[in-house]
Amino acid sequence: MTSWSLVFNSFRYYARSHIGTLLGVAVGAMVLVGALLVGESVRGSLRGMAEARLGKVELALPSNDRLFRAELAAQLQADLGADTAALLQLPGVAKRPSGKSQANNVVVMGIDAAFWKLALEQPKFAEIPEDSIVINERLAKQLNVEVGNSINLRVHNPSQLSRDAPMAPIEDSTASLAQMEVFAIVSDAQFGRFSLQASQVPPYNAFVPLSQLQDAIEKPGMANLMLVGQAAKPSNDSLGQAQAALAKHWQLADAQAQLLQLPGDKGIELRSPRVFIDPPLAKAALAVDTNATEVLTYFVNKIQIGERSTPYSMASALADFEPGTVWLNQWTADDLQAKVGDDVELSYYSVGTMR
Repeated sequence: MTSWSLVFNSFRYYARSHIGTLLGVAVGAMVLVGALLVGESVRGSLRGMAEARLGKVELALPSNDRLFRAELAAQLQADLGADTAALLQLPGVAKRPSGKSQANNVVVMGIDAAFWKLALEQPKFAEIPEDSIVINERLAKQLNVEVGNSINLRVHNPSQLSRDAPMAPIEDSTASLAQMEVFAIVSDAQFGRFSLQASQVPPYNAFVPLSQLQDAIEKPGMANLMLVGQAAKPSNDSLGQAQAALAKHWQLADAQAQLLQLPGDKGIELRSPRVFIDPPLAKAALAVDTNATEVLTYFVNKIQIGERSTPYSMASALADFEPGTVWLNQWTADDLQAKVGDDVELSYYSVGTMR
């Protein structure tokens, strides 16, 4: 018996077990190949969604309720040599004037022509006409609207003070833009899916003229989101260059603060319309001048001495003030019939659960 005949006879005798092994190997190979194909498909889908969300955006500066000058984007663009856009992005609600359909959790963005330059595929228009709105495909489907229809918007109005603060106003917490005509419906590639939040579900995006949204919330010239595209000459330290350009052009107005000369040349006051100065800004101010003094002014419901009280006043606290003492101005002292040595009680709200 030759070697080949031995091999042949062995194969014929164990044919069933060999076939089973071959089938197992084939099935295992198909499973592995299928998993690799599915994985590559999912990876490609996620990559495509990410590219649609971000377009040509390389860097982003979101500031939420803290606003900065919209012109800061143009100043950075000149230094970085990259397309830069300033946006005003606010949460809102959109509905048909008839009330038949409504979309919650809408992302309302005030934009200008610079925004579309960062899209993978620029739409045929650049500017959005006044009293017009551009929406993405998902929002159009939710509201069942098409070009030419009207939409009403209500947006969150950024507060100068935390909404949880007791003195925060409630009546102006929202602003409305009524009878906005649908100018265009943009696809995902045309930045209709734009979002800085990773999600497989497209957001409800609505785009309106930047100046019109600024006027609606009474914040002219301000923005809360900056987008920076890829520079004409890419660098390995694009983030460092952007931060350097930002530091070069950053002003107190971009931190919603201002310096005021006190009457009689008695000093300079650092003030913020946000009422409370943010700790980093306060720390930087104190580092400039060792003679700087911190002042905390807060609304008090009542100043009381015995049975007499003065409602709705302001109390100021100073860091170098003698503990346990209170100074009253003459009007308050007269109203309370106060004299030196009287015990004074202050009543005020503090922030807690549900404001």
